[in-house]
Order: sequence, then structure tokens, then C-alpha cells
Amino acid sequence: MAKEFLVLGRPLTSTTTPPTMPAGEPAIVSGADSFSKLPTEIISNIFSYLSYNDLSSCLSICREWYYIGNDPLLWNELDLSNLRNTSLPHFLVPRTLHRRLTTCRSLTIDAPISIGVHHILTLLKCASQSPNLCSLTLTSIPNIRSQTKALEQFFLSVKSRNLQHVDLSKISISTSVIQALLQTSRKTLKSLDLEFSNVEDPVLRAIAQFEALEHLSLLDCFSLSKPGLRSFLSKRLPASVRVLKICWLPDVRIGWLYELLTKPGNRIEKIDVRGCDRLTLGDLRCLQKIKPELEMVHTALLEEESVWGYRKYLEYMGSLAPPPPLVGAAAQGPKREPFPAISTKQSSILASTVPEYGVP
Repeated sequence: MAKEFLVLGRPLTSTTTPPTMPAGEPAIVSGADSFSKLPTEIISNIFSYLSYNDLSSCLSICREWYYIGNDPLLWNELDLSNLRNTSLPHFLVPRTLHRRLTTCRSLTIDAPISIGVHHILTLLKCASQSPNLCSLTLTSIPNIRSQTKALEQFFLSVKSRNLQHVDLSKISISTSVIQALLQTSRKTLKSLDLEFSNVEDPVLRAIAQFEALEHLSLLDCFSLSKPGLRSFLSKRLPASVRVLKICWLPDVRIGWLYELLTKPGNRIEKIDVRGCDRLTLGDLRCLQKIKPELEMVHTALLEEESVWGYRKYLEYMGSLAPPPPLVGAAAQGPKREPFPAISTKQSSILASTVPEYGVP
């Protein structure tokens, strides 16, 4: 019986030698549309890894992809970080994008390059109409502080009553924005990230009023004062917080954390104190004795604040690899002009001008 092989749409009989394939590798025939043979579930799973722009482009390939790509599950999590400003002509949101924003569950805008602050506010105005919004990420957005009133109005107009995660890292925000977030999400917000933001002490007083907050990150919030941070950690931190990140805050003291862990009703499970230079290994062991199940992330090297501890630190620094030797002009160092020679006559004159200090 004659066998046929399909190569480039040309039938070949068994008398023709078929192309040789390496053993153990699947036979891929040119010209065959193998992608269309995949199940709809597999194609939908592939589409879930695409960005907004790429997924929107796939909708115009064919009718089948259009129907698969319009699955509402694919548009629950919107990442508009790479959105182009040409997609928002005259600050008007296209009908399709508007429909996605008003039904999304998660919105991410991270370090946008092609869109400005006014474009972002236009998108947020649409997203505020979504009753399903539960996660919002706005990070590395320049000049957002100039639009504080608009951002405050966004949080006040959010229709979702289930906003659980807010990330405002690496942006400049004011206290009024956090207070607006407090009014709408006091009982629902579980995670708040304010890393590398210039929040001040009034923000800590607003954070203290969240009732369901479980994850709080204040990494490198250098604008916080020492008294404000101490009062927040030892007295005002919400009892519901389980994970606390206070990295790179050199003012943190062991006494503040001791008061925090000994406060009745606290649920702290993990503390990240990397970069808190005043904490020693002995301090961390004391905290571990108070709460043995506590997980601590730290960069402490000193055993204690003593001469022995500093000697161990110097031994550690001495164990590091030495820097590479200098070469070229750097090894020679800067050239110094030699001091001019002084004659015998000049030296006698200088000696006579020096006053003699003695007892008469």
C-alpha cells in the first residue's frame, strides 16, 4: 500500500525517499499549521502570558483567536506598564480597553516609559469603576505628587469594596492619599508596600488605623523621624500585621522591637531588618527568645556592641579579598612639588625670628 507524506503541500509516494529525521525528535513538517491543532485551553494558557499590547494584536489574527482572546479570565490581571501613548489619543480610552479596565481584578503600572502622568490618571479613572478591583500596583511613576488631588480622588471613588493589595513603591505620595485609601479600604486592605517612598510621620498614624493589614513594607523610608518610628513600632502598629519590612532604617533600636513583640495580641511572624546597623546578633537572639517561631531576615555581623564584637567585625573585614593593585598613573599617585632649598643665611634669619619660651 502506498504511503503519502505531506511536505510543502506536495504529495510524496513511498517510492520517494522521505526526509530523514533524527531519532527521538518530533517530526515537524513545514507548511503545516500545528498551532491550530492545539486545544483551546492550551491556547488560552499561552495567551495568559502575553502583555496587553501583544494580546490585543492576537485578537486581529483570525476569528478563532478573537473569540479565545476575549475570554474574561485573560483580562482579570491587566499590566499596562508598556502601554504606548498612541493607544490613548487625546487622553481618550478606547472602548475595548475601557471595558477591560471597568471589569479587571488587578491593575499594574510599573515604571511606564511611553505614557505620562495624565495618561495614567485617565486609566485610573476607568479602573475606579471596576467592582472587582482587588490589587493595584503603581510604582516608579515620576511627577505623581503634582497630581495628589487626582490620586486622592481616585481612591475615594473606587467602587470595589475588596481592595486587598496596594503597592505605591518608589513614588512620591502625600498623607492625604493614604488617608483617602483608609476611608475606602480600612477593613479590607491586607498588603501595603511603601518602599523607597518619602512618606512622613502622619502616614504612620493613618496606617495604624487599618484593621486587616497583614503585610507592611517601609523599606528605606528615610523621611520618617526617630520619635515617629519608635511610637509606631512600639505602640501603633496594627495587631493584625504578620510580615513587617523595615529594612535600611538605621535608627531602629532593639528596645522598639522588644516592646513590639511583648505587646499583647501581636501576630508578627516575620521581620525583615536588613540594613538596621544598630542591631547585633545578640539583640536578635533576645528577640528570638521572646518569640521562638519568629522568622528574622537580617545582615547583622557584630555579636554585641563591645570591643570583642568590633574585633570580630575587623576579622571579618580582613578575611575579604584585597582590592586589585593600582596600575598606571593611579599607582604612582599625585605628583608633589619638592620644597625649595633654604640657604644658611635664610635659616639663621628664621631662627632669630622664633620666640624663645623660657623662664627668665
